[in-house]
Amino acid sequence: MECVKTQTEVLPMRKRKDRIRRLEQLINDVVQTRVFGKRTDVDGDDAIGRLGQSLNSLLSAFEKSYELVKRYAFKAVLTQKKEHKLRKMFQQYVPEEIIKQISLEPEPMPESEIRLLAILNSDVHSMNEISGMMRPDELVTSLNHYFSLMIDIVMEHRGIVDIMRVDNFRAFFGAPVQHDDDAEQALRSAIRMQEGLVEFNKWQQQRNLPKFKIGIGLHYGAVVVGNTGSPKKMDYTVIGNIVNVASQLALLTKAYSVPILIPESIASVVRDKIKLRIVDRVTLRGGWRGTLYVPSISPSPVEDKAWGIHNRATKLYYERNFREAAALFERVISRMLDDPISNRYLIRCQKYIATPPPPEWDGHATIVFTDPYPSE
Repeated sequence: MECVKTQTEVLPMRKRKDRIRRLEQLINDVVQTRVFGKRTDVDGDDAIGRLGQSLNSLLSAFEKSYELVKRYAFKAVLTQKKEHKLRKMFQQYVPEEIIKQISLEPEPMPESEIRLLAILNSDVHSMNEISGMMRPDELVTSLNHYFSLMIDIVMEHRGIVDIMRVDNFRAFFGAPVQHDDDAEQALRSAIRMQEGLVEFNKWQQQRNLPKFKIGIGLHYGAVVVGNTGSPKKMDYTVIGNIVNVASQLALLTKAYSVPILIPESIASVVRDKIKLRIVDRVTLRGGWRGTLYVPSISPSPVEDKAWGIHNRATKLYYERNFREAAALFERVISRMLDDPISNRYLIRCQKYIATPPPPEWDGHATIVFTDPYPSE
C-alpha cells in the first residue's frame, strides 16, 4: 500500500527552521521593546503557519489593550494634576487639613461638634491712622506681606486661619485634628508673631512707611466647631464665648501696653515652660471673669528678675496686704522704668492704703471698652 506524505513532511528542513526562527525573533523583539504593532509574515495551513496567525492575533489584542492602558494612564495623570491644582487653589480659602479630611471621609463632615480649641485673635492697633499715612497701593503691599508672615507662622504651629480682615485675623488650634499641645502651640505662635513683627517693621522702615503694632489675645476651652452657612456657601468656623473673650483680650493689649494677653486656661498648661507675668484680674463684657497674664518674649535678665518680684507683689495685693505689695511694686518700677503694669498696681495700692476696699472685694477690674483703661 502506497504511503501519502503530508505537506509538512515534504517541506525542506531549512525552510521550517527559518520560519520558526522568524517567529522566535518577533517574540523576542516584542518582549524587549514592548512594541505590539509588529506582525509576522509566517503563514500557511500547517502548525507553524497557524502559530504565526495566532501570534498576530495576540499582538493585535495586546496593542489595543496597551493603547487603552496608555489613554487611562494619561487621563489619570491629568486628573492628578487637576486635583493638585484645585487643592493648591482651594488651600488659599480652605485649610489643608480640612481638604484632606473631606477627601478621606466617605461621608460629609459633621455640621458641628463641641471641641476643646485654642483661639488666637490678632489686632493691628490704630489701623485708621496707619492707612491714612500710606497710599492705597502701599497699604495693600504692606498688608499682603504682613499677612503672609503671620499666617505662615500660625500654620507652622498647626493653626487654621478662620477669619481675616484688614486689621484683624482669627485662628484656631485643635480642629479638625486635635493635639495634646494645642494651647501651647497657640501661645508659641503668638510669641513668634510678635518676633516676626520686628522683622516686618524693619521692612516697613526701609520703605519709609509706618510701623505696625499688634495685640494678640488667646483663650482655650470648649467651642462649637464645624460647617455653618448654606448649601451654596459654607464656612468651617468656631462659635462660643471663648472666641469673644479672645477678641476682647486682643483689644485690651493696647490698654495694658502688652503684646499678648492670655487667661488662666492657657497659663495653666504653659506655666512650667514659658515665664508669665500677672497683668490683672478682670470682668469682661459678657460676664467672663479671670486673671490675665502676659508671656515673656525675650526678657533681659533685669526684666526677668523684675517679673518675679512683680508676681510676688500681686500675690500680696490680692491678699489685701497693700503696704508690702506697694513696696515690691516700687522695686519693680526702679528696675523697669515707666512700667505701666506695676505703676497701675502701685496706684491701686496707694488708694486702698488710704481707703480699704469693702470685704467683698476680690480685685477684679471691670472692663469698659469706651474707656482707655479698666476701672474698679
